[in-house]
Amino acid sequence: MRDSTVIEVHQVDTGAGPLWYHAAEIRADGSVVWATKDVQYGTGLAPSVSASGPTVIEVHQKDSGVGSLWSQTAGLQSSGTVKFVKKPVEYDSGEAPRVSVAGTMILEVHDENSGAGPIYYHTAAY
Repeated sequence: MRDSTVIEVHQVDTGAGPLWYHAAEIRADGSVVWATKDVQYGTGLAPSVSASGPTVIEVHQKDSGVGSLWSQTAGLQSSGTVKFVKKPVEYDSGEAPRVSVAGTMILEVHDENSGAGPIYYHTAAY
């Protein structure tokens, strides 16, 4: 794994559908060189990704609106590609999930429902 690798995740459609990742390398001069193509890794909505070392954590909604939230882990390969190691696992319900990883700690936050209202979080270690 290269310390200068970054990953972004996105959805193609406005609703639930294919989820894609795109990897890039940050060069010494600060420029970013993206891989020539993005790669489909699943289906859903509102993906978020974070990495610490070779460990990648991704979260997303299964469908539009309040509903199932899913997470999955992956490994960042020395080539700069991402290898998802398991199928997504349902972990809660809500919408707009976001994830951050620092060292071995994971923090996930999400809305309880649409509009103003409580924000919930989960913490974990790996």
